[in-house]
Amino acid sequence: MSLQNLFKNWRRHTSKPRTRKIFQYLKIVLLLILFLSLFYIIPIEDVLHVLKDINILFFIAGILGGLLNIYLKSVRLGFLTHKQGMTISINRLFLVNLIVKFYLLFLPGTIIGSGIKWRKISPEEKSAEALAAVAFNRLIDIFIIIITGLFWFLYGLGHDKLNWVTTAAFFPSIGIIWILFFKSTRYITSWIDNHTNQDSNRQSWNWFWRYLRKILYSLNTYGDFSIRNIIYLFSIGILAYIVALLSYIIIAYSTGIWISIIDLGWIQAIVDLASISPLSIAGGLGIREVSHVVLLSLYEIEAEVALAFSLLLFARTLILSLMGGIIEFVEVIILHKELA
Repeated sequence: MSLQNLFKNWRRHTSKPRTRKIFQYLKIVLLLILFLSLFYIIPIEDVLHVLKDINILFFIAGILGGLLNIYLKSVRLGFLTHKQGMTISINRLFLVNLIVKFYLLFLPGTIIGSGIKWRKISPEEKSAEALAAVAFNRLIDIFIIIITGLFWFLYGLGHDKLNWVTTAAFFPSIGIIWILFFKSTRYITSWIDNHTNQDSNRQSWNWFWRYLRKILYSLNTYGDFSIRNIIYLFSIGILAYIVALLSYIIIAYSTGIWISIIDLGWIQAIVDLASISPLSIAGGLGIREVSHVVLLSLYEIEAEVALAFSLLLFARTLILSLMGGIIEFVEVIILHKELA
């Protein structure tokens, strides 16, 4: 049997709903075992002792920083949806982002969260445009995590303080890459459009390719962005990242982790990438805790302190998610009364 046939058989087998559910349940069980095993290795009494002595004002400031980060991301998404001809207020997008955080507590992977966000903001007549905005917004998030993580990592290889000349050259270079990417969307769309039209075997998938082309044409809207638009979008993304990093650092300081901003910067980037992987649940539960214990041990941070820090980050996520849950509950009650 050829490799191609083996791959097709594997895809056919793993695409069955029952098989997918088994994989999802297995992933959840393994991550929960990973999470609980930390408390077997690290005495819970030591972790509780660290949590008892945290600086509560720093923790509250970290939560407020998390809210500001969500709001800035809502501003960015609002800019993208506006360019697609959709009129959604920033406040509404802010509430939707909080609601999505609530659902991500129970759903595996962040891709599903993007799907919920799409359904929450998309009017029927602009479904493809909304999907293009949400997908592009997600792409920006991942890009910024990778680039800023690389930035901090390169600094951490041998620098104990920021080199402002290097910094001044780094971010404009990334901006140029963004400009080239925006301007290339038109050619990518044209290439895919030409190739999908040539394959007669895809007739049964016509609805899918039509919708895909509609999304790609929606992405073309961003290819017409001016340099000013791109700088604005990129600046909002960097500002949101800086706020998220400050929130992360403040919570670290609340537990007595006093290592450099450079080191915390690249650690946050690695943990963020691990948390958005398809293997994660509840914002990276399990993976996040193990990552912090391992990475912070490089700086001689005690395991119980690293675990307490990670649990505080989860507590911040939990508080923000519960805000979204309350908003969703109120909206469902209001909708029920309107339909009654």
